[in-house]
Amino acid sequence: MLDPEWVSLMVQAKEIGLTLEEVKDYIYKKAESTEVETTLKA
Repeated sequence: MLDPEWVSLMVQAKEIGLTLEEVKDYIYKKAESTEVETTLKA
């Protein structure tokens, strides 16, 4: 089952003209920066 919040976010992204690739890039970069922040805090 899909998470309703995730579906809502994807619909909003589409409404403002973001492509699936742009969303994927954003998520990847955000995860990467979070990983760096976590490493720096350790």
